Amino acid sequence: MNAWKAVPLVSKSLRKTVISALVLASLCSCAPGSWKPGTYEDLVIGRSRSADVLRVLGKPMWTGHPEDEYDNPVESLLSYEYKNPAGFDGRITAVMKASSGKLIEVYVNPTDSIPLSTILERYGTDYVERDSELGPCPTAEELRTYEPSREPGYPYPRFLVYPQKGMYVSLSSPSWAQYIVFTLRCP
Repeated sequence: MNAWKAVPLVSKSLRKTVISALVLASLCSCAPGSWKPGTYEDLVIGRSRSADVLRVLGKPMWTGHPEDEYDNPVESLLSYEYKNPAGFDGRITAVMKASSGKLIEVYVNPTDSIPLSTILERYGTDYVERDSELGPCPTAEELRTYEPSREPGYPYPRFLVYPQKGMYVSLSSPSWAQYIVFTLRCP
């Protein structure tokens, strides 16, 4: 039975409005402006500074400028890299603006993959799944024009993007996560 026919007082225009609102609500986690800056431990992306990173994570094993895709140093950014900080088994990289020391990203890369069930228990299911071809943070134009080119199936890596938590998770298989990124924005 059609649920809308069960409520005869609902006009067609109101039905369309309600349906449109439901569609928009389902898309709102992808909508521009819905991204909330991430938080890792006591570090708030976009607010914390290099002194906060040192206080929370300690002395880094390496400090320098991260590299772009062509291995050129990005001098406007400063990176602190940690190996096994405070009982964490893996690497953590904090990226800050060099001029202000403002934290803009934290990469959490465990030595061993994290079970997907652990990710879902800790962060919940309010995520948007993205294909590896699209990447975790596509632009509005990329989203609008994207057409998957792969054969049907489930290509990896895939990304679970959590807009309300300011983070995304890279999945290496249906059951395992390989790293987590907490970031200031994801267009």
